[in-house]
Amino acid sequence: MEIPTKISTARNMVNYSSASSGVSRFLVCSLCRSVYDTGSLHTRRCPFIRFANNPHRQEHPCGNSLFIGSSLKPVLEFPYNSIVETLKKFFVRPTFETEIEEWRRGHVGESVFYDIYDGRVWNSLVDSAGEPFVNKSRSLMVSLNVDWLQPSDGMHYSCGGVYLTINNLPRSSRMKVSNIILVGMIPGPGEPTDDQLQNFMRPMIAELNTLYGGMMMPTYQNRNGEIVRVALMFVKCDIPAACKVAGFMGQSAHKACNKCSTVFSRVSTGANSTKPDFSDFDDEHWILRNNTQQRQEAYAWLNATHITQQRTLQTNTGSTPKRMVEVWVDHWLLTTSDFKAMADESASIIIPSQYCKISKVGEHFINWIRYVEAVRLVTGPLITTDEIQTAHSLFKEFGKTCVQLYGKTAITPNMHMHMHLKECFLDFGPSYAFWLYGFERLNGDIKKININYKTGFETTEIGEVTNDESGLTPFDYSQFIDGPSLFNLTITGSEPLPPQALHSKINIKQHNLCIGHYELLQNYYMDTYEIPMPNTITTTIQSFKKINLLGQHYQQANNDSSSSHIQAIMNNQLRIGQISFFFSHSFNNSIHYFAFVNWYSHATQHFPTFDGTGIQVWKNQFDPVSSNSILPIYRIFNPVAICPYVDDHILTLALPRRIFM
Repeated sequence: MEIPTKISTARNMVNYSSASSGVSRFLVCSLCRSVYDTGSLHTRRCPFIRFANNPHRQEHPCGNSLFIGSSLKPVLEFPYNSIVETLKKFFVRPTFETEIEEWRRGHVGESVFYDIYDGRVWNSLVDSAGEPFVNKSRSLMVSLNVDWLQPSDGMHYSCGGVYLTINNLPRSSRMKVSNIILVGMIPGPGEPTDDQLQNFMRPMIAELNTLYGGMMMPTYQNRNGEIVRVALMFVKCDIPAACKVAGFMGQSAHKACNKCSTVFSRVSTGANSTKPDFSDFDDEHWILRNNTQQRQEAYAWLNATHITQQRTLQTNTGSTPKRMVEVWVDHWLLTTSDFKAMADESASIIIPSQYCKISKVGEHFINWIRYVEAVRLVTGPLITTDEIQTAHSLFKEFGKTCVQLYGKTAITPNMHMHMHLKECFLDFGPSYAFWLYGFERLNGDIKKININYKTGFETTEIGEVTNDESGLTPFDYSQFIDGPSLFNLTITGSEPLPPQALHSKINIKQHNLCIGHYELLQNYYMDTYEIPMPNTITTTIQSFKKINLLGQHYQQANNDSSSSHIQAIMNNQLRIGQISFFFSHSFNNSIHYFAFVNWYSHATQHFPTFDGTGIQVWKNQFDPVSSNSILPIYRIFNPVAICPYVDDHILTLALPRRIFM
């Protein structure tokens, strides 16, 4: 071993600089991906023996070099951010202890799932005494995510982020970067195998085992310390990553599902190849997996004495919308001429730029609408038991009809997993409680970190993220999402908009209102604040052409008006309108944000053809402008697609909002 000649070198050797922030480094074997604590390793070569208990022959250690040449620089390292040290930082924040207890004051109906606290798992997970884990204060229920990313576009290198989120926090702040624990960065250049991944999980599991029993930590409310407990509530990853993390087999195995014990037969796909047959949608006969069964199968895997025994336990190993388009093309239901005809037919439909179009193709279209309706039901900010059951029935009918229309080979693992969504919602609440966008966003933030692309840059990335304390003031996402749909709710326009709604790329211009619009704004303030005619209202406004509300883009009417049509509550009625322009205005010591909207007039006749379809018919003309034309941006509910119709009418279809927090 070399003796360091510089203090900085010695500090790096013992991780002095990172110890204070809770970040430490583990050595990683570049061949077998074994992970070692630098303090407990007494060799320069990897000592790992894969089948150490083989009774028939003496297995040899890996023997791969852990260091570059004769230096002390590791070939690979795994930067690990201590959960305990991170929680110590969290608990000295002034509002953290209050925020993690807010869920106890929330009450919704028995058949409504508003958040993860309304699911079955929240109160059923117990501590070592058999009591509900969350009964005691400062008992955190966390979720684990593991996801891989490329540090730079075009770079043939993939590293993995290991994240924990604290579900006790309100939904409005749960997925903020400052509240997510980046536990570690798994080094590349490629993804580890299933069993190799467990090596990187061990430091985290050791800490979680300790925290499950409780650990004393100083808090903002008690500097002398309080008992803090942590339990891993669930793993939320995409399906391949979830199988790797939790020790399940891949989607080509005989037991390809991580939710049920179904043994899938094989179906021929031609050319001497087969795939699992996922065409059975009669879930009433499926047997769900349980904790005992999973542990038994895991022990069988771990106690194997040779690779052939492990292979007998595991077979060598796109989203539904994309798959359905492929199926339609394969069955000649969609051809090049069909795509051209659909494009010509839909040319007259004005639809927001973030959405696409589809035309009707008989029973295939009807079945596709079943899937669309099911997705609509399960992607709202809350969900009811009736909606869960309805969506489950729609997914089942969609799957069965796909088998009839396209055959067994068209059915994918994702279509089988649709049938398990019902239990997920009952266990964990609405999809917003366990969606993955927050982690994907954090992956994007990590990619933006400036690195030199030399070995070990994962340590640089985790250091940048753990030192980032930006955005500590939470924005109430839940109120912003739900507010536009609530009737009889007073919204003034002074409510805060989401972060990045008015980012630096939006061109904001200052000018004066015309007399007519100035009088409308006066009347708006009088009606909203219930005050007499204000004496002085500035005529100066800041106007802008577009806005980004949690990923949903809106823009003012122009030559390309595709994103200017909206649905919003006006005078306690849902109305369809077109945005003329956006502006902000200062009044009553507050900045107000508005859209000037032209509202479409009601149709003068009834069109029963569209009853129950979600399509509405309006006159292709606007109501006279009034103070109702001044709409708080906070009131915009969702975008709308429109299409010309007979007798100077238009057809409108309200589209689901894109919401990325």
